Formats: sequence, structure tokens, C-alpha cells
Amino acid sequence: MGDEGASGEGAAANLSISERLRAAREARGVDLFRVERDTKIRMKYLAAMEQGDFAELPADVYARGFLRNYASYLGLDPDEAESEWRRGNIAPVKPPVKTPPVKTPPVKTPVKMPVKMPPVKPRVVPVDGAAASGRLSGFKLPSVKWSPFRAADAAPAAPKPAPTAPRPVPSDPSILESPPWKRLSFSPGIGAFFHKRDENGVVEPVIGGPQPIAMPGRSLVLQPIHVVLLLLAVVIVAVLLFFSNQAARVLQNPTLTVTSPAGGLENVPVGSTSYMLEGKSTPKAEINISWDLRAPTHTQADASGNWSYSVPLHSGNNQFDISSTDLETTHDSATVTRIINVLTPTASPVTSFLSVDSPTDGEGFVNGNITVSGTTVAVTSVTVTVTYLGPAPSSLPTPTPVKTAGAIPTAQATIMPPPTATPLSLPTPTPKPTPTSSSNPAPVQVIPQIDGKFSAQVQLSSGRWKLTVVGTTADGITTAPVVRNVIVTAGSLVVMLQVRGGDALMRIWQDGKVMGSYNNTVVHNGANIKIVANQSVWFYANWPNHVLVTVNGVSFGRLTTGHTATSWRITAFEAPTPSNDR
Repeated sequence: MGDEGASGEGAAANLSISERLRAAREARGVDLFRVERDTKIRMKYLAAMEQGDFAELPADVYARGFLRNYASYLGLDPDEAESEWRRGNIAPVKPPVKTPPVKTPPVKTPVKMPVKMPPVKPRVVPVDGAAASGRLSGFKLPSVKWSPFRAADAAPAAPKPAPTAPRPVPSDPSILESPPWKRLSFSPGIGAFFHKRDENGVVEPVIGGPQPIAMPGRSLVLQPIHVVLLLLAVVIVAVLLFFSNQAARVLQNPTLTVTSPAGGLENVPVGSTSYMLEGKSTPKAEINISWDLRAPTHTQADASGNWSYSVPLHSGNNQFDISSTDLETTHDSATVTRIINVLTPTASPVTSFLSVDSPTDGEGFVNGNITVSGTTVAVTSVTVTVTYLGPAPSSLPTPTPVKTAGAIPTAQATIMPPPTATPLSLPTPTPKPTPTSSSNPAPVQVIPQIDGKFSAQVQLSSGRWKLTVVGTTADGITTAPVVRNVIVTAGSLVVMLQVRGGDALMRIWQDGKVMGSYNNTVVHNGANIKIVANQSVWFYANWPNHVLVTVNGVSFGRLTTGHTATSWRITAFEAPTPSNDR
């Protein structure tokens, strides 16, 4: 056993430091990839140290650090590894340093490690000279008469190191000229190093401080992937801007301004029969102009948004309600009202007069959309009040003749008196009347034409109704009321639902019951649904802006421009109102 151990130790002693490193790594069962990951030393430097090719390592300071770190990782003595490496004379060659000349440097200390000495000329000394024995203390001269002095004779012979390539010298002299102990950088893989300057001005690296690393300057290099990413970013920004612009355009309502007349009321000369309305709106928008609450007429703005339209006038006040519709988004603008007053000549006062031509007293209707028309004199407005009397009979009675209120007086002038300087304080009429109670619709007010004729629309549900018609003069004097009793039979509420602009999921209730199969049914674009009811119609749509509504011939258009699901309730005498009550 003792012989085997001795032979093993001797074999290990005969191995070089490179072979010992490789043997220790293989004994641990790890490869160079694992060592590189653990020690942070690049694999090519690890392989160079195992192959004994220390010329591939960086400068001397890196070589010592790599060797000590790698030896410690493999469980070897780093000091012994460094000493063996030094004995192998593998260290990089340092640049020559100019030193001051020395007269005769005495050699007093023995040489501990082999060094390369510059060639010297042989010096002849006497064999028995006292100076020779004084200079070479303890050294016995050979028994020859003359002998040259050789430094190699002063030290034991050392193994001849393998020839190595000279180590590269840093090209940047500032590294060597940096102040002592200045930390330049730190490399955790091989430890930290410092620099110090010795007494002769030579800069030497010292183990234990930060390692100086000359960092090369970095410049921006444009790669093809950078160009692709830049183009992709430009495309994404362009797409986002496009869709943002489209979304803002779709959600924005059209604009409308009326420049002529600029104010809410404008007086025009006596006998004026027309007026040119002018304004500006969203380009290509449709302009809707309603005269005295009649069905609107339409014109279109040009590419610049300018529009104009010639409207007829009658004596007195002419009310025009103007709005615009974007044909692409179907959004409507706010309504702008203008009143044009046609002045009338001064005339002698006339007696006010009102007669009703239609409907006749006791007349029956199967459609709740009833027209009240007649003739007036010296009347500036006509009001129709509706009162519910009870349910309709099973059958319509025969209408009885109605006595007229008398012929229109002819002895007096029919020219209407001039209006007051200020506009009439009348409630704003609307084609969508709202109920004042649960049984009676709101009164309807209209303005007679220049010839005294008037026409008003009332919407009634099934039942018996009383219509009271009263005229009002410019001075606030009312005429005698004219009463008409009418009967509206069952099925008088007719509602048309038109789906335009896209599909809609709908539910429809007719007089409180589900209508047919319209219960969460998808109704496709272009469909028309006709509903005939006695009292009410209720419908729900998930896209209400796709549904156009007409009640007894009166078009309400799209009830909303939003996309939120909404339900609506419709009766014969009230406008469609949002409601969950079926």
C-alpha cells in the first residue's frame, strides 16, 4: 500500500500544471461548458490552460487570475499552481523599462527562481585572487587557470521551459500611467486586481484589486432588423391615427349654422312671398327645413358645406325649423329655429272668425291620425284640445249633419292686422306631442296660412273623443270654441318599424302581448314590420339606431343615434318614449 501511494504521488508530481488541471476536471466529471458557467471564464481560455498554451491568454495579470480561479474551482492549491506556472516561465514578456545605470550592483542574495539573464562577456579572474573569493562567497573555483563567470553556475539547474510567444503589450499607455491603486473595472470571474508603481517607476499589477480592462468604444450599427422594426412602428402609428380619425368622425354629430337670417326673428317687407335661407353645415350633409311644423323639405350642402334654399312666406310669422343629417353616419344636428315675419299694412280692425271644416261631429275613424282643418279671419294661432270620453262602441254610428258656424263675413276686409313688434309668446309646437295625462294627449297649436286656412294633426287611440278648436288673435282675444265629437275604432294605432343600416335583435309587444315570433328575433337590414294595435306598441332593440319609426303616418326617424340597447313604448297620442313598461 505504501508503495502504491508513493508511486501515485510521484506520478502526480511528474504531471505539468496543464495536465493536472485537466485530470482534476475529469475526476470531478464536469465539462468545459459547466466550468465556464460556474467560473465565468471563457471556454477558450480554459482549454488553453489545460493544453498548456498560455500564449492564448490575455496579459500576465489575467493569466494569473484565470489560473488561480480555475485551480481553486478544481480543489487544487492556487499558490502551488501559480508557482509551478512561474517555474515553467510561461509568463508574458513585459515591455522593457529603462532603468538608471548602476555602477557595480553586488550580487548578495542567491537567485531563488530562474530568470533570463542578458548575455555577458566572460570576465577573467585569477584562480587564487582574493577579490574573486570575496565576490563569489562559498563558491569553489575549478582547478583551472582561467574560467569565465556564469550566473547559471550560481543556481541549481531548472527544467527548460517551453518556448512561449511574447505577451501582447497594451496599446494604450494610459493604463500603465494611471494613478496607483486606481480601480478601473471589476471582473467577478477571476477576482479583483490593483496596479502599483515600484521604486523604479515600473507599474506592476497586484492581486486583490480591481482588474484594469480597456473597454473598446461602442458605436451604433443599424441592422436590418432595426429597419423592419422602425417600418412596423410607422405602420402601427398610421393605422392608429386612421382608425382614431374614423371613430371621431363616426361619433361626431354634423354641424349646422344659419347665416341668413342671422337672428331668431327677422322682419321682411309687406307682400314678401319668399326668402332665401342660407348657412353652413358638414360637407355633403342633408339639410332638413320644416315650415310651420309641416313635413320637412330637403336640400344638400356642397363640398364646402355651404347651402341655400328658397322658402315660401305668408303674412305674419313664418317658423322654420332647420337641421342637418350626415348621410354616412345618419347622425342629426341640433335643430335651429328661425322666424321670418312678413309685415302687413295697417287696416281697420276686423272681427275674428273660426270655422272647422273637418272632421264633422260624430264622425268615425279607423285610423287614429285625424286631420283638423278649417278657416280663420284675424286669427294668428289655432289650438286643438282633445278630451277622452270613453271606449268606442261596437259599431260606428251614422254621422249627423253639422251646422256650420256661419258664412265668412264679406263686408269686412280679410287682411290680417299687423303683428305686434315682439314675437308671440307661444309654446313651441312639435310634431311629436307628449301626453299631459294618462288619458288625454297634449293640445296641438298651429299657425294659419296667409289666406286663413289652417290644418292640424292629432293622434288618437281607440275610443270616443271631443275636439275643441279655438282661435287666438294678435291681441290675445280668443274666438268662440268649435267642438267636434269623433269615434276611433279598434286597431287605430298603426306603427311601422324599418330596419336600416344593419341587423337588430328585437322584441315586439302588441297591446301588452308578444307579437308573433318577435321575441329576441334577429331582424335583418332592409326589413319592414307593420304593427296594428288598439292601445300601445312596445319594442326592444339592441341596436336602436338601426330602427326607423313611423306612427300613424308620422315619421319619427331614428329614435336615437346611440348603440345602447333600449326599449320604447308607443301610443296613438304620444311620441315614442323610452320605457320598460310593456
